[in-house]
Amino acid sequence: MLADRPIQAIPGDLPRKWLVDDCVELIVWFAEDGGTFGFQFHYDLKNAPKAFTFTKTAGFSHNLIDTGEDLPEENSTPILAESVPVNISEVERLFREHSENLPESLRAFVLDQMREFKQDH
Repeated sequence: MLADRPIQAIPGDLPRKWLVDDCVELIVWFAEDGGTFGFQFHYDLKNAPKAFTFTKTAGFSHNLIDTGEDLPEENSTPILAESVPVNISEVERLFREHSENLPESLRAFVLDQMREFKQDH
């Protein structure tokens, strides 16, 4: 199940929360009014890491994640790489499986956006 992980605030960036478990990660951004602004759901972390992202301003995207960890002595920052097709049913299944302990409002927000993506694509 997803659990809070400490995250450093970035001046000028929206407040966010980082939740992790052994298989998936969820980053949530919050608007100034406290409402949910968007999220990024990371999965397939051990094979070909991917990120399904939604924000209220940019909409949806799905990308591979370049972990930047080609050399063991380097600790590079992961970045989003090329856009790839998404199996949204699989992403939704993984999210449901790992998010049962999240606050219902947050879980519902993410699932609502996934359903909206399904309807539009």
